[in-house]
Amino acid sequence: MRTLRPLSVGVAVAGMAVVVAACGGGSSSSSSTTTTQSPAQATAVITTNWTAFFNGGNPDNNSKLLLLQNNSKLRDQFFKNYANPSAAVTAAKVTNVSVLPASQCQQAALTSPCAKVSYDLVNRSTGAPLLAGQTGYAVFQNGKWLVSQNTFCALISLVGGQCPA
Repeated sequence: MRTLRPLSVGVAVAGMAVVVAACGGGSSSSSSTTTTQSPAQATAVITTNWTAFFNGGNPDNNSKLLLLQNNSKLRDQFFKNYANPSAAVTAAKVTNVSVLPASQCQQAALTSPCAKVSYDLVNRSTGAPLLAGQTGYAVFQNGKWLVSQNTFCALISLVGGQCPA
């Protein structure tokens, strides 16, 4: 298992903070069970949304918050632990997206359709990895591909945060 330097973890989580540090936003608790997108279309949309969500250089946090599953449920936990302006240096580099069959979504405790996303959190100015080789999930809900709640919660757990049940 890879050992993460505390500063790298802090910067990466701070990146999460900036991206979701916004008031408001709705919850996406209902799920669409089908999508008419091809895997290539889904990959393109997921990559675009993932990149936008983790873009610490974009100050429009309201639009980023809309890309997070159950965003209103997670907002308070986020503000309680991780609001940090130093996260403006963070970005995501998506390296692979795989749309999963329903059985694999269920195994990952996700609604279907879902996708597995391989990514690196990087310094957006230099491209240097802050957290390399990460895996997360996207879920398709209400006609949109969103960063999954479990991905967000896994990232904040790196510094001792805990999401609501």
